[in-house]
Amino acid sequence: MDGPVRDPRLRGEPVVPAISRAVIIPGVRKAGTSSLYTALMTHPRIAAGRYKEPQFFSLDEATVAMNLSWYLALFTAPSDSQSQCILDASTFYFMSEWAPVHVRRHVADPRIVIVLRDPVERAFAAFEYVRNRMPSPDRRSFEEIVEALEQSARGSLAEAEDEALANAIRNGQVPGRYYTGSFHADHFGAPFRTQLEDPLNILRYFSESCYSQHVVRWEQRFPGLVHVVTFERLVAQPHDALSEIYEFCGLDPSKGSKNLPRENPTRVVRGPVARWFVSRAINRKPGGLLDQVVRTAGALRVRTLVRSRMLERRRPDLSPDTRARCRSLLADEYAWWAERHSSIVDWWS
Repeated sequence: MDGPVRDPRLRGEPVVPAISRAVIIPGVRKAGTSSLYTALMTHPRIAAGRYKEPQFFSLDEATVAMNLSWYLALFTAPSDSQSQCILDASTFYFMSEWAPVHVRRHVADPRIVIVLRDPVERAFAAFEYVRNRMPSPDRRSFEEIVEALEQSARGSLAEAEDEALANAIRNGQVPGRYYTGSFHADHFGAPFRTQLEDPLNILRYFSESCYSQHVVRWEQRFPGLVHVVTFERLVAQPHDALSEIYEFCGLDPSKGSKNLPRENPTRVVRGPVARWFVSRAINRKPGGLLDQVVRTAGALRVRTLVRSRMLERRRPDLSPDTRARCRSLLADEYAWWAERHSSIVDWWS
């Protein structure tokens, strides 16, 4: 794995990777990546990032190459600094064709950990998460989305979702783009403009649940270096699942947490005051007063208290009919995993 890397999809001469070791969690969204990240960052050999999801390797080639020093500066040295391993959990990476290419080029010794959740449950959870943002970028109901996919004559589910998004943009139900060129500057104080492959990836609920094509892309780029675990097993067997992940990443399992904390659950804001505060918190500027308040609350371990006072946890559920229709839309995905990795499908059933 060490030494220069040449990739036909990248321009220029091969480079010596700037990052020696890294654990990359490319997703998926709403499948427990935040909880896994929080557990792994307790290990003394892990260099935790200033932000959980810098989304850096999903940027264009030129931006990544010119801003590696900015990216590396996000990570604090672990207690065992002689064997530092950075931890990057960025959910944009999963569907990105650029991300595995950039990780392969710039990380000498990577380990890729992918968390998958029952495809239907994840798609609905992702929808609920987007709809509960303030303001929400998606004015469609979940049933409207399912119906549009069922009625599409497109050859694949991904193409049908592209068509549904295009129609929703024309109807003013979703924006023409969600992530703007100032996304990294606004959220991370980055000195560069954001260039993403897909500024609407957050709205592709079903495409992201078509795991197989994306997992295969990562496995082809990193043969033997990809570990897939289900969200359901992480929840049911955290000790065993986390121990396997530590060992896969070359980390001593005895030194890391075996508990899976509950992080980033989908919640609904209760009242107008809470809605105002949370909406400002979501859009806070790095270094600003509100940003400091939120960070201080986290440092003082009062986030749970704030959440319980200001937010109401929502436990959304699909009707049996809608669940069956979603399962039908994703039938090929379930069949693919059942044929190749039946143990994963067993957790989903």
